Amino acid sequence: ILKPDALISLKITQITGFAVERGFHDSRILLFIKNHFCDMCWSYSLVFAVEALLNEYKKSKAYACLSNTLMTVLVELCQLKSYIYGTFDVWDILLQVLSGIIAVWIIKLKEKEVLTK
Repeated sequence: ILKPDALISLKITQITGFAVERGFHDSRILLFIKNHFCDMCWSYSLVFAVEALLNEYKKSKAYACLSNTLMTVLVELCQLKSYIYGTFDVWDILLQVLSGIIAVWIIKLKEKEVLTK
């Protein structure tokens, strides 16, 4: 549980209107942040990293999205088989793939913006 006086706790309280000191179990938003947000950020950053490495290739966005999906499924399956620490969760797979798609969409928007200038 986050400390109520931590900066992140104060920002979460300010943005959502939910006091962190009530605990994560009182708020679906805080539970979502606790359980899924870090995974989504990891997935989002993986897509940007792969795109940065492969941006000269025509299909770099497809490779970035595919690598994100494969890595997500691989990690979750390893958790399911207890090869690595963690809890298998279908929601993690869905949300990480969604984060990857959002990252590719943002990359495409930025490329379009640069091309129109």
